[in-house]
Amino acid sequence: MSDVLNLIGRFLIALLFFGGAIQKIGDPDPVLGMITGIGLPEWLIWPVTAFNLIAAVALVTGPGIRFW
Repeated sequence: MSDVLNLIGRFLIALLFFGGAIQKIGDPDPVLGMITGIGLPEWLIWPVTAFNLIAAVALVTGPGIRFW
């Protein structure tokens, strides 16, 4: 049972990362405002978006996950 709960927990956290990536792709203006507000260049939104997507996939398919 703990394996199922572990997978559910990973999936729920992955949804947060995936939602963040979708938000950055769909409406990047709020994040661009935060990034430029602290003096960083605007192009950093794309590495941050990629990190969100990779983190979401890694949480669901990472170590300790069995699909059978």
